Amino acid sequence: GPPDAPLVRELLLEAAAWVDALGVVMWEEGELEPEPVRAEVEAGQFYIAEIDGEPAGVIRFQLIDRLFWPDIAQDDSAFVHRLAVRRGLQPLAAVGLRARYQAPRRRAVRPQP
Repeated sequence: GPPDAPLVRELLLEAAAWVDALGVVMWEEGELEPEPVRAEVEAGQFYIAEIDGEPAGVIRFQLIDRLFWPDIAQDDSAFVHRLAVRRGLQPLAAVGLRARYQAPRRRAVRPQP
């Protein structure tokens, strides 16, 4: 929830600084300001990954995204944005993602009441 917003923002800013140093603009100006990040965390859109109890990364997961994908069916889609992994932990994250994508590809994801 909202207490996690500063941590989510910290991880996103760390990733943004790294890609900025490479000359790549990943997110638009203002997108990582405290208020928008807090609102997205409050809406339950972020998940924090941990390794040995320490924050290792974040991912923004949405079941609806009309902003970037207005032309596809929203009722059976899921959208991933802002995947950020702490520097030095990328190999571990890659292993985890590879394992996830080897799982069955058609799985229903619905919010729980």
